[in-house]
Amino acid sequence: MKWNNLIFLLGISALISGCTGGCTAQSKTTIDPFENVIVEFVGMDGTGEARLKSDGISYAGGDEATQKLLDDIVYKFSPNKNLENGQTIKMKVVVNDDLYRLSMLEFSSFEEEITVSGLSGRVTSNEFRVKDILNQEPEIKDFEEYIIVDGIEIPSAWNLTDEEIQGFVEREKKAQSAPSVPLEEVVEAPKQEEWYQGKSETVTNRKSADFLSRDYAWNALTAYKDAYKYGEESSQEFTIRPLIEDGKQTGYRCIFRGDEDES
Repeated sequence: MKWNNLIFLLGISALISGCTGGCTAQSKTTIDPFENVIVEFVGMDGTGEARLKSDGISYAGGDEATQKLLDDIVYKFSPNKNLENGQTIKMKVVVNDDLYRLSMLEFSSFEEEITVSGLSGRVTSNEFRVKDILNQEPEIKDFEEYIIVDGIEIPSAWNLTDEEIQGFVEREKKAQSAPSVPLEEVVEAPKQEEWYQGKSETVTNRKSADFLSRDYAWNALTAYKDAYKYGEESSQEFTIRPLIEDGKQTGYRCIFRGDEDES
C-alpha cells in the first residue's frame, strides 16, 4: 500500500512540474543548419582559407529567443589555414546553449565535413599562377628576381597574391597610359597629396610614424601596407609619404593631419 502511494505522489509531482508556467509547450522544429550555407574558398592552393558567405537560415516566427539565437549563430572551420583543393575540413555551428534550449528550433547536427575547392593554382618556388585573373602566364626572368605580367615587372620578393598582382598591374598600366605633363607644369602644379580617413570608431591621437623597408627584410610593399594599416586603424585623417635617403627610397611614413610639415 505504501508503495502504491509513493508511485501516485511521484506521478502528481511530475505532472505539476511539467505544467509549471502553463501546459502550452510547443514542439520544436528540426532543421539542418548546414543545408543552405554558402562557403567560399579564397587564396592559393596550399595557402587558402574558408569564408562564410551566407548561413541561409531564415525564420519567420515571432519567438524572440529563436531570433536572437539565429542572430548570434557562428560557423567555424577546422582547420582553416593553408588549405588545399580536395582537402576535407570540418564546419561546426556554435550557438548559445541557453538560447538554444529556449528556442523553437532543434538542429539535426552541429558538425559537417566539406571539401575544399576553387583555390587558385599552387605557387611554388619557381612558379607564379596569375593565369586565372589575367588569362596569361607570367614571364619569369633572372632566377626569380622578378616576374613580368603584361609587360609590368614585379619583384618576386614581394610575394604578392593573385589579387595584389592584378591590382598592381592595373595601377601601373593606368599610370603608363596617363598623358605626359611638361616639366614646367609639374613645377607649377605639383601633384596633390591623397588623404585617407581612419576607420576607428574610438577617437585616437596617434603620432606620425616611419615604416622602414629594412625592418621588413627590404620588402617595400609590406612596409607600405603596415604604414597604411597604422593610419587606417586610427580615427584620424592620414596620408602616406615615401622616405627618401641619398636618392633611394628607404620606406614610408604615415603622417596624420596636422603633421603635414614633417618630412
